[in-house]
Amino acid sequence: MSLNGEEIGGGLTVQHYVEDIAKEQHCRVISTSDVFANGNCTTAHVVWKLIAKPLSDITCEFTNVVLVHTTDDC
Repeated sequence: MSLNGEEIGGGLTVQHYVEDIAKEQHCRVISTSDVFANGNCTTAHVVWKLIAKPLSDITCEFTNVVLVHTTDDC
């Protein structure tokens, strides 16, 4: 597990990433993150994907995707 805390839009977000896929050219981590803003709290489900697609022997296409949606928990 990897923990990360950051300020986003004036609120504190604490992310709890757990590795889901760990391959040479594909990594995906998932977090149910705690979000504290304006005196309120909620959680957000985060999926972060990193993909390196080889295009030739010396080049690749790198894709970085972050998907986030709130949950009903807190």
